[in-house]
Amino acid sequence: MALRMPANEVDDPVIIISDYGTSFIVAQTPSPTLHTPALYSPPEDFFNEPIIQPTAADIWTLGVNLYEVLGERPLFETFAWDRDDIVAEMINTLGQPPVRWWDSWPKRSEFFEKDGSWVADFRRISTPVFRRLRQRLWDMGRGETEQTCQWDVAGGELDSLEDFLRAMMAFEPAERPTADQLLKSEYMVKWALPAWERQKRQKSAYSADKQY
Repeated sequence: MALRMPANEVDDPVIIISDYGTSFIVAQTPSPTLHTPALYSPPEDFFNEPIIQPTAADIWTLGVNLYEVLGERPLFETFAWDRDDIVAEMINTLGQPPVRWWDSWPKRSEFFEKDGSWVADFRRISTPVFRRLRQRLWDMGRGETEQTCQWDVAGGELDSLEDFLRAMMAFEPAERPTADQLLKSEYMVKWALPAWERQKRQKSAYSADKQY
């Protein structure tokens, strides 16, 4: 690790995601205890459900991480890593969770009315608005017009990226795609993998130029 060197000055870096908080052999650990930081934990962990699909939990965490890497800001923006604040931000971003969670959340009334609208309380100057995933993608793209957004809006990149992340962050673990399905998704096939191939070609050309 080149800790004192800016990332854009590292020559031909190899980036490895090394730690999601815990590791185990899935086949031998039917219901593991997660040690993932709260901001990246899947919702089933917040509602104390057994982690019976640990790879699906990783897919959620990967989706949250991807937004942060691409957008250079957290997806769920809280002033403190309070678990109830994070749940409220999940709902703000993705909509209401399954009924079993919505009805069993002890502190729901501090954030939401039963119909899903925000509660205005002493912590808020005014009732906040919902900032759904779509709005956060615009913010991540640095603008709300095709001219100012870094995504190819007209070509469908923004829609494809939204579908990609929304699938990864489905509330129900069983509804999240597998890693193999993600690699075959429209966003990966049409946008991400071609960009990666272009980057590899540029690196190869740069390395060849340096040899002369």
